[in-house]
Amino acid sequence: MQPIDIGSSKQLFVDDKFIASSRGVALVMNPPYPSPEPVLTADVPWEDSFGIYSSVLQEDDGRIRIWYHACKKSDTSDSRLDRAYVGYAESTDGIHFEKPELQYNGFR
Repeated sequence: MQPIDIGSSKQLFVDDKFIASSRGVALVMNPPYPSPEPVLTADVPWEDSFGIYSSVLQEDDGRIRIWYHACKKSDTSDSRLDRAYVGYAESTDGIHFEKPELQYNGFR
């Protein structure tokens, strides 16, 4: 196997697939930590809460995009009438996200 030139940039290694040998080093994952402030809040008319999944992608230009499961409660007590949506937010710093108003097939 030929070496891969990664320069001096940081790389994510979660196993030893790309490590032929090592001595005196260990693979260590930085632990997650809670943010003091949430990066997303249910703050638009079609969101009351968030669901259980999201997808996060960082573009080549550095912009971070999130597609997430948003829920809107029905005005009735019948939870079968609750609505689920795919929400979208983007950020340039990964901390402050904006939710642009998008239109899909004539719906907002």
